[in-house]
Amino acid sequence: MGYTEFDFTLNPDTSENREILVSYLDDIGFESYWEEDDVIHAYLPTNKYNPEKFKVLSEEIKPLFSIDYKTDQLEDKNWNELWESNFNPVYINDQCIVRAPFHDPVPDIPYELIIQPQMSFGTAHHETTAMVLDLMTSMDIKNKDVLDMGSGTGVLAILAKIKGANKVVAVDNDEWAVGNTQENIRKNNQEIDVLQGDVDILTNYTFDLILANINRNILLNHIPSYSKILSPNATIIFSGFYTEDLDSIRTMAEKFGLNLINYTSKNNWVAAVFTAIES
Repeated sequence: MGYTEFDFTLNPDTSENREILVSYLDDIGFESYWEEDDVIHAYLPTNKYNPEKFKVLSEEIKPLFSIDYKTDQLEDKNWNELWESNFNPVYINDQCIVRAPFHDPVPDIPYELIIQPQMSFGTAHHETTAMVLDLMTSMDIKNKDVLDMGSGTGVLAILAKIKGANKVVAVDNDEWAVGNTQENIRKNNQEIDVLQGDVDILTNYTFDLILANINRNILLNHIPSYSKILSPNATIIFSGFYTEDLDSIRTMAEKFGLNLINYTSKNNWVAAVFTAIES
């Protein structure tokens, strides 16, 4: 089956607008994506392309932001070669590597994660995923109960389990992401619970560490719910937002008993570490 590649640029190009675009593209049959600087590469089976649906999408998005795009036709062979040529291993300091199954093993790295690159949100090529992985490599996660919220490929959940976490739960509201997470868990020989849904399905859980790499608006909406499922002195890492959004994230977090203790940034993206304030 052949695919059509769409290369999208957005104006304004924000994490929220990228999430909105991908959500719309999911609804009309796009299957996978990867980000490269200011471009979102999106892939649609050529036989599913419907010009009328795409016209409707463009009209619905127009009041929110503008998009430009170009297209390219990919045959089956080119499709497979494209993933292999664009999915390079990602090294996280000297502690962790994220590689695809077609890359050679790297035995001298303490934490080796194998991720099938069917979608690139969560492969560590994006700054937010890389920063959260970096923070995790220096954390004591052994015997902790961990939530990976908005799991994407499951890469954060997998690292948590490899580092000795007790129970790990990966949650995503996208069926494609859930399937990809399950596949990657098998490739890494780990045991992780994978759930499809939103934060409201977690009311009977308690976590020592929550990893939430999503976007500003969803994080702000979810913080009240996260505060209810954190164990005493728990830690939560928020990412998926820009430097200028940190104050609003911190203000909302403090309202619900979370204290900012550290953050890191790269290319204006932020990963921030909060702890539950002792009552």
